[in-house]
Amino acid sequence: MTDNNIKGRLALITGASGGIGAACARDLAIRGLHLALTYWKNKNALLDVVSKIRALTPETSKLRISIHQVDLSQVDQITRLFDEIRDHHHKHIDILVSNAGYGKRIVNIWYETTRDKIIR
Repeated sequence: MTDNNIKGRLALITGASGGIGAACARDLAIRGLHLALTYWKNKNALLDVVSKIRALTPETSKLRISIHQVDLSQVDQITRLFDEIRDHHHKHIDILVSNAGYGKRIVNIWYETTRDKIIR
C-alpha cells in the first residue's frame, strides 16, 4: 500500500520567488510540507513569499523553510544546492516542483501583441 500522506515531507520548488512557484510553495506549506525554495535574482521577493507563508497559520510558522540562490544552468550550483538542502533539512527531497524558467515577459500577449513584438 502506498502512503499518500505528504505532511512532514520536503518539497524543493525551483523558481519560487513569484507566480506559480510561490503559489505552489504556499499550497504545499498549508498541507504541512517543509520547503526548500530557490531563486536566481530576486531574493527579496522570495523572502516576502516566505514571510507570507509563515504568517498563514500557526502550523506554517513552524515549518522548516530554506531559501537558495542558484543558477540551474550550472551543474556546480545544482550540486551545491543539494548539499545545502541536506545540511539544512537533514533529509532527502520527497517532492520536486520544477518551475524555474527564463524568458521575456510580454504583457497582454493574447490581446495586443503582434508577431513583430514577440520577435523583438
